[in-house]
Amino acid sequence: MLPSPTTNVLPNHRTTEEMDTDKASNLENLHDHIRLCYTIDQLADLTGNIEDDHKIILIKKQIRSLLRHLSIFSLINNSSKSFRDLHEDLLEYLYLKLLRDLLMSMDTQTEESKQEMINYCRSYYHYNSTCLKQIDKFEENYKSSDAIHWFTKDCFLFRFVNKALRTEDVESLFKLRYFLVDLCKNLKFVYDNNILIYQDLFETLEVYRGVNLSEKDINQLKHSIGKNIATNGYLSTSLFRIIAEKFTANVLFKIKIDTSLKNIVYAYVSTQSAIPDEEEVLFDLGALFQIQNVEQEEENKWIVTMITINNTEYLHDDDFVSELDRLQINTTGLNIKCELVFGRFLTELCKYDKGIEYLEKLLQRTILKDYDKYSIFIAIAEAYFLKKDFDDALLYAMECLDLYSHYLMSISDDLVLVANIYLMRMEYDLAIEFYENVLKITSIDNISKIAELHWYIGYIYDKKQNYLYALKHCQQSIEILNEFESSTNFNRSKMYPMKGVHLADKTFGFFYMTLKFEYELAVTYYEKSLTLINENEIQNDKTEIAYLNYSIGRCFYKIDQSNIELLLEYYNKALDLYEICFFENEFENNKIIDIVKTVVLLYTKRKKYELAIERCQKILLINKTVTSHNKNLISCLNEEIGKLYGIEKNNILACTYLKNALQLKPYETQNDQIQIADLNASIGHYYAENNENNLAIEHSLIIHHFLF
Repeated sequence: MLPSPTTNVLPNHRTTEEMDTDKASNLENLHDHIRLCYTIDQLADLTGNIEDDHKIILIKKQIRSLLRHLSIFSLINNSSKSFRDLHEDLLEYLYLKLLRDLLMSMDTQTEESKQEMINYCRSYYHYNSTCLKQIDKFEENYKSSDAIHWFTKDCFLFRFVNKALRTEDVESLFKLRYFLVDLCKNLKFVYDNNILIYQDLFETLEVYRGVNLSEKDINQLKHSIGKNIATNGYLSTSLFRIIAEKFTANVLFKIKIDTSLKNIVYAYVSTQSAIPDEEEVLFDLGALFQIQNVEQEEENKWIVTMITINNTEYLHDDDFVSELDRLQINTTGLNIKCELVFGRFLTELCKYDKGIEYLEKLLQRTILKDYDKYSIFIAIAEAYFLKKDFDDALLYAMECLDLYSHYLMSISDDLVLVANIYLMRMEYDLAIEFYENVLKITSIDNISKIAELHWYIGYIYDKKQNYLYALKHCQQSIEILNEFESSTNFNRSKMYPMKGVHLADKTFGFFYMTLKFEYELAVTYYEKSLTLINENEIQNDKTEIAYLNYSIGRCFYKIDQSNIELLLEYYNKALDLYEICFFENEFENNKIIDIVKTVVLLYTKRKKYELAIERCQKILLINKTVTSHNKNLISCLNEEIGKLYGIEKNNILACTYLKNALQLKPYETQNDQIQIADLNASIGHYYAENNENNLAIEHSLIIHHFLF
């Protein structure tokens, strides 16, 4: 049966990204006469059988309209956002805004940008002959002033652009920059030329958007009243409600535009649109709205009222405002300024491989100044550093130093990067050497940097257990803090002096605990350090907080071993935090071993064996994979569990866990051999208690081998 003029014919194929699977399922249930085409060929066959050109036009309009609904109002799909809740996703919105600003600042009107986009689109749509023809026409006929017309056409651009925006595909958005920048500029041009007319005619301009939403989506909207949201993509609306409602929508978005606001770009584009009868008003990227009301107008009709809003205060986060400036550090005078900033931006999004690949392509350009190369090298080194590939990071950082030796360039940041790399490689002496070199060349006016450097040097001496030098540099950091607090320019870098205070308190605590045995005083300093971290939100990993709880627990253990509940409180806090961290060094894992043994001892004193077993098994579950770093920890956990089962007279499980521990024990030192003998003795004892005498004798013979 051929579709009627009102039939909705919807292509649905994952590779074309024309419709999400869950939306297709919902649409199948809307009307009996909906036809879902799962390939482009099916759609071509179906429309090919329709002889009436008018019907084909109607079908194409409906397809495009419904695809637009899906591209904008996918409200609850976490992997495909078109609206974002600014209360929950502020940082992501700000980064998208930053990306837009970066793209707008680039010189995109180049043949290179155009061909990069066209080649990318051809690769993406290589299976689709219709889209490939459209791409050919775009290449032949497109002009920058035609961007709105091309976007409103039923063609590859509309689908690809909205898909990239909806999924926040940074790579695709960059590849499409040639067109995206034109579209944004065209919308701004129309807006600027007509805003006075809008303001003369309307104090508030109402536009509409009709869409079919599931009950789940509607309920989410009802719970979002009063919330601020932003669009990820270009929001298409109509001046007339009747047009917005014509596709059997169960939800109508009524958007009230305050024409006095200047932060939202929108334009009446019907005169440029490929479908002028839609009376379209198109919003630029990142438009801000507030949901005012969600009400049911009739049985299957909901009205969602939204208003445009100004950039609210919380969008002007000080840390974020400095982010663009930070990304653009040392880019003045570069031929590749915007491209370099974009490469850094990719690494900020943790897209390290993409960032490195992009930056390395910049190196292949034929015309590069030495300072261009220098800036790219350091950006790549930073990307490798963030990726924790410290060998390659060091390689590129040294390339920077080599360029510096030939040209008089700023060297301070490079030395810091090299020092940071050596720190992460645990080559502490080299790290200190580079940090001290930076101190020598840093201006005395750069207080925050000096404080940061002293903090790093103190931190390394703390790692080296040279506590006197650690205290010296921490105290210098504190003195700088006292001076720096009076500065009005104090912002993001404030965390570095605060880290200095935290490290000083922590080191004082260790000093009094380990060297002076004044445990009450040590607790005072440790607690000050812990409070400082919590109150000032110092960017410290959980291991620092775990270490402080562990240290306080150790002090209280020295003060009064009978206060088991207090001791368990601190040791368990430390263990909770250590549990969720995976360590690549034996030093940290040895701390966990000490905590585990103490916790087991404390639970054993209370005869709470099950709790002790549960605690150890939980950590064992996290450390499923044995590595050279956690082998001793896993062996310790198995040994403690085995001993606990032995106390409970569960001899079979006791032997099982003790044998697991035995398999992981090293056989290098005399102490190792003694531990192996002890384990075999315990295993033999439990086998004997279980009347498995042959196995008991077997392990006794092993002990005999070690003793004689």
